[in-house]
Amino acid sequence: LFGLAGDHATPVEVMRAILKAKVDLLWFGGIGTYVRASSENDAEVGDKANDALRISGAEIGAAVVGEGANLGLTQRARIEYGLAGGRCNSDAIDNSAGVNCSDVEVNIKIALAPAVAAGRLSGPDRDALLADMTDEVADLVLANNRSQTLSISLTQRAGVTDLPFQRRMVAALERLGRLDRRVETLPDEAGFAAREKAGRPLTRAEIGVLLAYAKMSGKVDLLASDVPDDPLFAAELHAYFPERLVADFADGIDGHRLRREIVATRLANVVVDRGGATFLTRVADRTGAGVPAIVRALVATRGVFGLGGLEQGLDGLDGRISGALQLELHGRVRDLATFGTVWF
Repeated sequence: LFGLAGDHATPVEVMRAILKAKVDLLWFGGIGTYVRASSENDAEVGDKANDALRISGAEIGAAVVGEGANLGLTQRARIEYGLAGGRCNSDAIDNSAGVNCSDVEVNIKIALAPAVAAGRLSGPDRDALLADMTDEVADLVLANNRSQTLSISLTQRAGVTDLPFQRRMVAALERLGRLDRRVETLPDEAGFAAREKAGRPLTRAEIGVLLAYAKMSGKVDLLASDVPDDPLFAAELHAYFPERLVADFADGIDGHRLRREIVATRLANVVVDRGGATFLTRVADRTGAGVPAIVRALVATRGVFGLGGLEQGLDGLDGRISGALQLELHGRVRDLATFGTVWF
């Protein structure tokens, strides 16, 4: 399996062989940076303890890399691996459930605080309630995990056709001071032009960066508008929390001090996870509309055409139809979302 000759090998030789093994999945779960780009040196990585066993992105033999740890690969290594045909989302994407879970936990505690202060809920009862909601919180968090990796897959499937929109999105965010492409290892204008000419789309790791910035930028614009205060989106606030909490402590949720931020976050997630990182750029190009109007139109589209139900049905086909067909069908739903939003 590891391609080692002989009966004996040093620990470093074994670990380097594991990193290079021709397998389906290489999963990182520990501390350290084990892969750099061919263009980087070990000193640039800043993890001296693992210099002896580190390999380059081009040397990874696995079809897929999963980053359950932080910075198992440098971003340049992820890009090099992706350009060579490998599939890697990045630690920010693969690790997002942990951060998401912490957010939900804190916001649940804030929602329960009035009931505890008023004596309606004792400290031990609150703790027992938190434990009872563990599985539902996990389901909510993992649903977010799945939807954003699906978004990356659909963008990757679109290939170079999305490059012009990605290029304009990056330029627009830079003008607003919301993105530094050098810090995030994204192509400059010449780099985007070269990718288009060569027919080489962005890698999954690069798409993941765009996904994050699209969400953050969309949330900023939504918070600056009256969208989070629209009664229509009260359902988004409730959908963030476990059903049991909504049933028994709706007053704490409705009076939540981060109510607007939760609504804006959920709406930004829907836009980017279901429409793609460049959705706002695409629709703005065709309509001249601002973010609040685009989001309202998308929500109307999703309601009128029942897109949530379609997506749920397609998600339920995991393992029953091919992944390629599943992505094609999800792509049709995404196209309908874009068409309907522009029309509305």
